[in-house]
Amino acid sequence: MNSGTESDRDALLTEGKKIMRTGKFDEAEQIFRSILEDEHQEPDALHLLGLVRFQIGYPEEAVTFINQAIAHARPNEDYLYNLGRIYKMTGRLADALEKFQQALVLKPDYTDAHINLGDTLKELGRLEDAVDCYRKALDIKPDFAEALNNLGNMLKALRRLDEAIASYHKAIAIKPDFAEAHNNLGNALEDFGELDEATSSYQQALAIKPDFAEAHSNLGNVLNELGRQDEALASFHKALAIKPDYAAGHFNLGNVLKKLGRLEDAVGTYQKAINLNPEYAEAWNNFKFATRAFQFLNADRNRTGETGAAGLNDVARASIGFAIQQFYLAGFRPHEADKSFEKVITALPAKAEEAIPIDGPGGQPAGVYQLADKIVALLHFGRSGTGLLHSLIDGHPEISTLPSIYLRGYFNEGVWDKISAGGWRELPDRFADEFAVLFDADSPKPIPSRLEEPSFFVGRKEGMTAVGEKRNEKLSLDRGAFCAEALRLIEGLETVDPMSFLLIVHAAFERVMGTDTKKPLCFYHIHNPDEYGKPNFLRYAPDARLLMAVREPIQNCESSVRTSF
Repeated sequence: MNSGTESDRDALLTEGKKIMRTGKFDEAEQIFRSILEDEHQEPDALHLLGLVRFQIGYPEEAVTFINQAIAHARPNEDYLYNLGRIYKMTGRLADALEKFQQALVLKPDYTDAHINLGDTLKELGRLEDAVDCYRKALDIKPDFAEALNNLGNMLKALRRLDEAIASYHKAIAIKPDFAEAHNNLGNALEDFGELDEATSSYQQALAIKPDFAEAHSNLGNVLNELGRQDEALASFHKALAIKPDYAAGHFNLGNVLKKLGRLEDAVGTYQKAINLNPEYAEAWNNFKFATRAFQFLNADRNRTGETGAAGLNDVARASIGFAIQQFYLAGFRPHEADKSFEKVITALPAKAEEAIPIDGPGGQPAGVYQLADKIVALLHFGRSGTGLLHSLIDGHPEISTLPSIYLRGYFNEGVWDKISAGGWRELPDRFADEFAVLFDADSPKPIPSRLEEPSFFVGRKEGMTAVGEKRNEKLSLDRGAFCAEALRLIEGLETVDPMSFLLIVHAAFERVMGTDTKKPLCFYHIHNPDEYGKPNFLRYAPDARLLMAVREPIQNCESSVRTSF
């Protein structure tokens, strides 16, 4: 095939695009390659060939072709936008962010670019910035129902539920058959405590889209909350009939079975969820409790499945989740605890893999000198008064501590991976994104914490937005100054890992606050660590002293359970 004249080439490009839309990617690829045989640097053909290669499973080639198109053409917002989409779908979020922003410089009213930029910011945890992107898209196209739905999702994530509900209603008013928006409205109403209205929204979603497995499952959740367990079971079974490999559906079904006291069935159902998704943290969490309850009620029966191992596949048994579940169960058998602890430590990622080499100056004694060389970790016991104890240590001339319980989940699974993903130079900024409340106590962004433990607006809940003589001030920290100081300290090391970076965070905080940074002791309020965070911390700080505050037992129990009533 020969592209011939410019008009012939344009005709071939048009034909190739038409064939692409029918899904005949091999035929489309032949057309674009034929154009490139005559014009090796023809930008449109390179761009479209890149899109085809992505569709058939070659993302790296797609990136190469589209970058070549960008290099050999005048600035083109569509090339940049599509490259950004490929980056986003392959997890290269920083690169995606850059391309969407470049596309918007060329075309500020590019609504799809605003939406995809918002989606990328959401995945990076920058929820407020994502909201701004969706609002910009709606300024350009007010009747953009998908943007209103996405905006609602962000507002819901920020716990601005009344605004989220309003946004979903607007989306539905524009597009009444928008099943996803009805489903999302149900989620927001459920969070808001309006269970009957949530039920109605899920039912409307299902009237529009009867095979909507997620809506069936969500309806089951709200029916379970309403005490209508039989109907909830029916909803979950419908969801799983439509989508048998729906891990969340199995998980939700397990929750109802557990609530009904059908523990053996619940254990088996959680196992199905975990086998489908061995990294399903919530499923592992509920599975371990159901397994322990089943063990307790069947202590007089010698069952091979008591530890939950029998129903798990090889991938699940090889995962960190299984090691942690076994560690939890061993806690009820003290004679096995040490052996189980060693197993869970072995299952954690190797420390050598988590250490990041510093390719800067490195090894400067001045940098190392400012870091604490001892650590004490404070744990709570129910509502035992750890906040009061912590407040008494604040400002101590030899002890470095941070406000409140902001970093309690610092050693949780995935946290170091997230903040270290961009290399050592991006560590301070990524840390500041993840723990935004340290820099603005009024930040709504949740901090890493235990599963099912709400951590939105944790600064408000901990009283850090009502300080000062008149209780009208809030704690804040200059983010830019902190990041600059933390980066300077990192440059003084040869490698940085989760523990050395925690010490850097403390030292940078002290420097920005204007206090003495040469404090030998780090006071870490680990508070209530989960089963991953606890051993992960201890393997990095095996010599740490652990401090636990214990209140008078009766008062402790009363204080801990009273909010349930």
